[in-house]
Amino acid sequence: MRRIGFLNENSRAYETMHDRFEGYLFAMRQAGIEPDPRLVKSDIGGEFYDPGNFERIVESYTVLPEAVVCGNDEIAKYLTQALRRKGIRVPEDVAVTGFDNDEEGMLDPFFTTVNVDVKWLGKRMVQCFLWRMAHPAAPYEKIVVSGEVIIRKSSIKHK
Repeated sequence: MRRIGFLNENSRAYETMHDRFEGYLFAMRQAGIEPDPRLVKSDIGGEFYDPGNFERIVESYTVLPEAVVCGNDEIAKYLTQALRRKGIRVPEDVAVTGFDNDEEGMLDPFFTTVNVDVKWLGKRMVQCFLWRMAHPAAPYEKIVVSGEVIIRKSSIKHK
């Protein structure tokens, strides 16, 4: 796939969403793919999670992406619903991926996603907070947490 879009609420306002957008751009460069600006929607504002907004996003595609990387699983869910309402099949016509692995409550997990161990992350954040309280003058650090890609049905194109 080469026509790979990106969809996110507001990459400029939220650091984690910005990092996910930067990761998308990095991966595209590594693959030698120039992102198509018509498919990159990284700073959608307003009532983002309004279902009508996703209808407008799908209608705005002047060329259909082969895949869309979404900033989280909720975005992937709403985008998939909007695509299907327009008769566009996921994953046969457009592959969709999410982030966060928020599908544990579903009987049939669908979205390819990135899982980050949130329990470990929470413990690590508390450790950093307590350390910062004890060392307020220390230089700031950025801690990078890796995740695990979980491949599921939403990104597997059938021939």
